[in-house]
Amino acid sequence: MIRLAVYMTYADIQVFVNGKQHGQAVYDSRRGSARMDKFISADKKVRELVDELIQ
Repeated sequence: MIRLAVYMTYADIQVFVNGKQHGQAVYDSRRGSARMDKFISADKKVRELVDELIQ
């Protein structure tokens, strides 16, 4: 049996208004190589980041 683990290591979401950066949300798990909590739901994390930006 082969198991494939897919996880998001990095996301940088930026919002621009009229050419100027208005907000930024970053998720970075590149330094947690042995940590099991890096296996998150990417969809859920992206939604969290976007919600953080539009508050």
